[in-house]
Amino acid sequence: MPISGLVVTFDSPVEQCTEAVETLRAMPEVDLGQVRDNKLAIVVDTVSKTQDRNVWDAVQQLPNVTDLAIAMVAFDEDKDENP
Repeated sequence: MPISGLVVTFDSPVEQCTEAVETLRAMPEVDLGQVRDNKLAIVVDTVSKTQDRNVWDAVQQLPNVTDLAIAMVAFDEDKDENP
């Protein structure tokens, strides 16, 4: 299970990017974090690398998004898979 800490950079202050923020809020795999100026921290928690990549691609296509930076990536292994 990939868990990614990402920083979304917008072309204007986050408060002015309501369409993109509402879209992120509606994504079940995404948790919104702290806001600073035109940057928004998010956590993406998915069940597969493919789903993780799909979420990243969707975030990059949102209006006003100019950059998506990786802060942290972890792979939560299922304990039953590796005894």
